[in-house]
Amino acid sequence: MLTSMGEALSRPLSLLSVRRAAPPPRVPTAERMIHESLNEFFKDRSVIQSLRDEQDYLDDSCMAKLAPFLLSGLRQMPVEGPSNMGQRATLMRKALLKGNVGKDIPLRDKTLVLFALYGIKKFHEEKENLKQALQGHPQFSGLEVDQAWRLMIDHGAQDTGAHEGLRFETEPGYMAGMYKSFAEMLKKDVQGERLDAAMVVELRDAAVRDVIKKPFFCEAVDKNNPRVTALIDKLTDTSLRLTDRASTLLQKEAFFMPGVAFGGRSFFGLDKTNLTREGFEETINDFNATFQSTGRYASYLTVRGEEKPIVDPHSYDQDKKYVLYSVVGKSTRKNTERINQILESHRAAIEGTVASEDEKLLLVANCCRALEQAHPFVDGNARTVGFVVVNKLLLEAGLSPAVIEDPNRFDGFSIAQLVEEIKRGQAHFRELTSSSQTQLPQPVAS
Repeated sequence: MLTSMGEALSRPLSLLSVRRAAPPPRVPTAERMIHESLNEFFKDRSVIQSLRDEQDYLDDSCMAKLAPFLLSGLRQMPVEGPSNMGQRATLMRKALLKGNVGKDIPLRDKTLVLFALYGIKKFHEEKENLKQALQGHPQFSGLEVDQAWRLMIDHGAQDTGAHEGLRFETEPGYMAGMYKSFAEMLKKDVQGERLDAAMVVELRDAAVRDVIKKPFFCEAVDKNNPRVTALIDKLTDTSLRLTDRASTLLQKEAFFMPGVAFGGRSFFGLDKTNLTREGFEETINDFNATFQSTGRYASYLTVRGEEKPIVDPHSYDQDKKYVLYSVVGKSTRKNTERINQILESHRAAIEGTVASEDEKLLLVANCCRALEQAHPFVDGNARTVGFVVVNKLLLEAGLSPAVIEDPNRFDGFSIAQLVEEIKRGQAHFRELTSSSQTQLPQPVAS
């Protein structure tokens, strides 16, 4: 036994070191464990690499493959990490940009993943808000929030559901915007607010707020440029408030413009996917009637590449491509008035002598097609009218909500055909709310 400090100092250092307590084992920090997990996950990037081999790798099928891949990586994070998927997406993003994870990942792939993680994070931020709105509405309380995305994406794009609704994140933030808009609509309906032009604008702006336009997304990924990736880093970092002039200009280029269109005309294309012979005849007859009563066209249809309005309702050719032009007012007030005129006409009719459900459906279909063909916004018309507004009008009429197969059919299907679309959607909604969750493709809870 050592009895004094002097005796201790006289002993050989090697003997003293034997008696020194062993240091505690090094415990990895949560952040290090997460980075190691992500390093391991990104070693197999075959999913991302295979996307580049496809001819049109930036269409929506890209996210149908990329979203499940990234979601699986987020769910594989160690338990020491956050349980919230939005926070996990932030950590993956950080590791991709500043850790070892991103060192071997090509720039183009890194930019693509940054956009996808932005969409995933925004989606999970809005999920709880939508869940509360669903639970608070008597018609929607039976709908699980994990299945709600099915009301906001075309049936043809739903496939197995492995993407959990994130297939359209080639417009990063798309599903988050739809969740925000749908939640706002449900809350306003519970409060007894009736649809008017101001609400239509509000619902549309919610649907596209913080959503990055697809042309910007495609161009940024294709640039394969370090400076562009650095800009996308800033743009998709939801913790930043970008106030410098360069960032403000970038945001204007990347994001949708709020409010109604004004100062000219808006337009959209039609072909056999969203225009039928019956719808063509009805549309031309409606446009001719407006011209005869007012001396001008509020909207008109042309063959693509031509400017002359079509006046013959029997000249439909399914092999031709058409363009519908909507004459937009010179001010936002004029365009807003047009939305209100359509809604007021609808309300006067539905509150008049209409009694049967089929008569109400005819009026709802007519109102939605009129709004869609008025095309009051530069972008986001179909998603607003064909997913959100149609359900608000159905609820106001005391009818069942509907899961619309394709909102673009409001562009040019006949009113009778749209009624059948809505009826199929109502049946689908009932199945969605009554089926047990084991019968539906079920994502892992976040």
